Amino acid sequence: MEREPRFPGAEWYCYKCNRRLDLQDGFDDHKYTWKCTHCGFRNSISRDNLPAKNGAFVAVLGRMLNFISGLMFWGMIVTFICIFAADVSFSEIADGAFDFVFFQDYFYTYLS
Repeated sequence: MEREPRFPGAEWYCYKCNRRLDLQDGFDDHKYTWKCTHCGFRNSISRDNLPAKNGAFVAVLGRMLNFISGLMFWGMIVTFICIFAADVSFSEIADGAFDFVFFQDYFYTYLS
């Protein structure tokens, strides 16, 4: 006699190989852990680890935010390197006294 699932309609995925756990032979969400039959990783089956209904959207959004924050981080690093390589103070930039033509000459002469 088969028991009623503890989390009806939930799709459980392995944390390591991303295979569907609930489609594997003998899967029972009444157990608190399930060993993936594909990779052998032991996954937690609990309300805390219940997959979100819009999990794919959240995963893509998270990857996009990580990518954008990475771009911002490296953009700041490159900006600071360029400013310090040109030996320019922040007050010169704020006053508009920074000469970009000088910076281009400096870059092409010493850094290329």
